[in-house]
Amino acid sequence: MDVEQLLAAMRAANAALTVPKLQQRVNLSRGKIEKILKFLLLESPAPIQKTTAGYVLNPVRWQMPVERIERITNLRRQEQERMKVYMSSRDCLMQFLAAELNDPHAAPCGKCVNCTGALLSEGYPADLAQAATAFLNRIENPIQPRKMWPAGLPDPEMRGKIAPEHQTLEGRALCRWGDPGLGALVRRGKQHDHRFDDQLVEAAAGLIRNGWKPGPTPGWLTCVPSRRHQTLVPDFARRLAVRLRLPFVECIRKLRDTGPQKTRANGFQQAQSVAGAFIVDRARVRPEALLLIDDMVDSRWTFTVLTVLLRKAGSGPIYPFALADSSSQDGDV
Repeated sequence: MDVEQLLAAMRAANAALTVPKLQQRVNLSRGKIEKILKFLLLESPAPIQKTTAGYVLNPVRWQMPVERIERITNLRRQEQERMKVYMSSRDCLMQFLAAELNDPHAAPCGKCVNCTGALLSEGYPADLAQAATAFLNRIENPIQPRKMWPAGLPDPEMRGKIAPEHQTLEGRALCRWGDPGLGALVRRGKQHDHRFDDQLVEAAAGLIRNGWKPGPTPGWLTCVPSRRHQTLVPDFARRLAVRLRLPFVECIRKLRDTGPQKTRANGFQQAQSVAGAFIVDRARVRPEALLLIDDMVDSRWTFTVLTVLLRKAGSGPIYPFALADSSSQDGDV
């Protein structure tokens, strides 16, 4: 459980810990850590206290209020079930809500959609659906450069600001993971076909050439390797390179498995997982601007770490490009 994980980290440290230091010790987002700390501070007796140096354990016996948590959880589940009933109800919606609030005078309102009927038709012509899909496929998804290393990384070269010459340039993702249209194609290629459709190659080439138009123009292309799916991204990158008339150069090798960035809950955990996981063959690196390809972008730390390695090896400016942006909206990635 997240609370126990955090308390165990505090016991192991036996010292005051700030939120950034807790992020180094537990795989939880900053927001979740702060919520847990707030919960623990409001307990009586509180198992922790906040000091000027950070959070410390109190010398009290404390147990998780399991019964209270289960009671509240069950109540929330009951409320969720009633919401489902509300969503599927064909009766007056206002009358349903009033009855849920124990109003003895609950009666049909004559105004809701169930009382008056649908105000708009739920049908639509096929050409409108095609136009909507085309619009979604034209939406650009920028990949912003990381400019600061998260605090606490052991490598002394990964501290403070990232040198401007070692930062990525602004990149692009072709779509959002799970979106209709291209997003559905990416999902199918990654999870079922184990090969990305040629339609994605065409869409990516069109975005790069006609929409994004990165400048300086990339002179070569490489990709992020994977030890679990060794052909998936290289195969796509080769076909894209042919379409863009760029040389595809394999110059990155992955030394160890890192797991998906989605499994890492905060910036420190994400950056730490890819630090030292790659090496670059300097002899194969070219000095022109580079298009660096991956299938997914989440935390941006894979692109960031590889850009530092490639720039130090002699590459020109680097544009990250991903088929899909799968990042959360938490703000802590």
